[in-house]
Parts: sequence; C-alpha cells; structure tokens
Amino acid sequence: MKNYRYVLKFKDTHVGRKIKNCLDYAWRYTPSKNNFMNYSVFVLGPNEHERKQLIYDKCLRQQSTANGNPISTIDDLRKYEKKLEESDKIPFFASIKSAPYVLIYTHRVADKINSYQQENMDNGNVYEQTFPQGTDKYHAASLLSRIEIGMFAANFSNKCFENQIDVSFILCMPTELEAWTEPEWDFITDSPVLIQLAGRGESFRRDFIDENTDLKPNFGEIVKFL
Repeated sequence: MKNYRYVLKFKDTHVGRKIKNCLDYAWRYTPSKNNFMNYSVFVLGPNEHERKQLIYDKCLRQQSTANGNPISTIDDLRKYEKKLEESDKIPFFASIKSAPYVLIYTHRVADKINSYQQENMDNGNVYEQTFPQGTDKYHAASLLSRIEIGMFAANFSNKCFENQIDVSFILCMPTELEAWTEPEWDFITDSPVLIQLAGRGESFRRDFIDENTDLKPNFGEIVKFL
C-alpha cells in the first residue's frame, strides 16, 4: 500500500487479465467471519462508459447535497459541474469516467449455506449474515460487511500494485438503496458501501498538492499503547 496514489486520470491501457487475477487473489485471501463473505463486488469494465458517467453524476450530486446545495434535475447538475470547471474545482472523483475498471462494493445477504454452517444452524446457532433487509440482524451484518469489504479492497489493492496497476477509493456517493433504482442498476439490491477504481494512472493527486500540506494525523494520535 505504500505505492498508493490517488489517480486523477487513468490511461486507456488494457489490464483485464491482471485485474481478474488480482480479484481472485483478494477473494482467496480475505478472511470472513464464519466464511459468509456477505458482500458483493460488481465490476464495470472498459466498455461501461454510460454507467461510469451515471456514477460520476451520482457522486457529483452527493457532493453538492453534502455542501448544502441539493440538486434535483440533470440540468442543474450540469450547471453545477460547469461552475466547478470554471473555478478549476472539478472533484477528484471525476477519474471515475476514465477508469478502465470501477468496482462497486455492496452488502449481500448470504443465501447459500455450506454444510458446516448448516450443521451449526441446525444446532441453534444464528448468523446475522443470513437475515433479510428490514431486520435488526441485517443491520448488524451490514456493519460487519463494511469491515470485510475494507479488507478485500486492501488485498485487491496490494495485488494491483504488484502488477503496476493503480487504484483509488471513493466514498462520496449515495449509500441509500433508493438512489440506485434506475434500470441501469437492477443488479444492486443492497446498499453500496464503497467504490474502487483500477487501471494505470496518468496523473495523480500528489502531482498538484504538496504532500506536506495535507498530512495524516501523526502515529501517536492514532496508535496508543496501553
């Protein structure tokens, strides 16, 4: 992860087979509570230009709303975008549009049970990963899936870096399922948690921002030995 750089624009470079290998690596080596892996990873490939534009628009609308300026129409969204362009403030997540691969991570209800899990359930064990939407157990499982998604994304990233593939993470997006009801997103049945981009970077955030002006909290503020 020391090679992580936030990508502002991706190259139009084919990395398809390597991406699949990186995903396979993350699937194999990411731990999961009781082996449920109660999340989905939807991969938009190089030809998914329209969906990528739609994701960018959702993120742009989310940013404006978070800043106190809700936008309801596409015309108002384009006006907002033009204003950002004129002031040279296009958001970093515009890289969605150039990313060869866009990964959408969502929660998932585990509906296929292996024999060991079934044996435990027959003996009275209850697994929150199997409960449907609208239940307290579902909510508890969704919190768990967020942790596991983070581990999967980190493992995927590390394997990408080994293959000279760059990644970026995006959280400025609507997470309510109601915001993804258009026909283009009929495969999304649970709330999105994270968006990750992958490809070969052309330009990077650190090219334009002095890293000394945007520092993490120091080690001692985060890690505390007792």
